[in-house]
Amino acid sequence: MRKLYYLMKKNMSEAKYREQKNGNELEGLQFASVELDLTEAETGVITHLDAKTDAKASLGKLAELGAQGFSLVSVVPNGASSAVAFLQRPIQTERELHFIRNAFLLEDALQISADDLPKVVDAIEVDDLIIALKPASDPLRKAFFDALPEKASLALQEQIEFLMPKSLRAAEAAQERVLQKVKGLLRAGEIRLKSEVSSGN
Repeated sequence: MRKLYYLMKKNMSEAKYREQKNGNELEGLQFASVELDLTEAETGVITHLDAKTDAKASLGKLAELGAQGFSLVSVVPNGASSAVAFLQRPIQTERELHFIRNAFLLEDALQISADDLPKVVDAIEVDDLIIALKPASDPLRKAFFDALPEKASLALQEQIEFLMPKSLRAAEAAQERVLQKVKGLLRAGEIRLKSEVSSGN
């Protein structure tokens, strides 16, 4: 395992050298690595909706890279209490990266209290919700479906399924409007995170 770590570290060092020359790009891919403090794994889920998250922590950095379109390749042990995570992403346009980032951030809606999700649905234009949920994960879709009465839920599922492809610009704009609505509701205290509900805040 040590040999694998040093081999990958060597490759990453070579990629880092190329970063000075070519923006950390190698054969159509961009690379990143994060040294993880394994004791932080006990802090729980890292999300962009949780104001208590320390963005400078290694897990916060990992979440930040995920929002930038990086995917985890592997995690290699580095001593008793640390490890190194290696990530990569295809080279993409700024608009594509922004779309990926918004889709990643929307997944944080899973941290909203289930009792408050109907308020989110009521605050969002139906067309925006349909577009935003089209590329979403099954758990996130289910959370929104469950927040609706059965008839409305089935109608929403059908509209998402048969939604015609939208331009990247239109999809990005819909995502942005949904995110702004969620942030506004959180700031106003109209919705809460599951962590706040469980702690009794």
